[in-house]
Amino acid sequence: MSAGDDNEPPFTISHVMNASREKVWDAWTVANHLLRWFGPKGSTMLQAKMDLRVGGMFHYCMSHPDGREMWGRWVFRTINQPDTLEFISSFSNSSGELTPRDRVVPESRRTRP
Repeated sequence: MSAGDDNEPPFTISHVMNASREKVWDAWTVANHLLRWFGPKGSTMLQAKMDLRVGGMFHYCMSHPDGREMWGRWVFRTINQPDTLEFISSFSNSSGELTPRDRVVPESRRTRP
């Protein structure tokens, strides 16, 4: 889906959890909670900053088992506690700036020596 393509449905994640709405909300909106659970299996969140407001950003650094670090960010679009949390997720650098598309190359497309 390209940016601004209104004919495509939004990408939505949903899951039923055995927890109160407030606890689930906190799990997604409190940086210290995200540090404990967010990311792929084997990864570790090294740092995270949360500015929970429309236009604000969650900026984080994640370490993978092989030692590589990855920076990312979410920019919040809609916040209706505890019902809706909508954000744009992107790769970033350590300053929170977007990573240019031509610098992110999937492992399977890299040239090996």
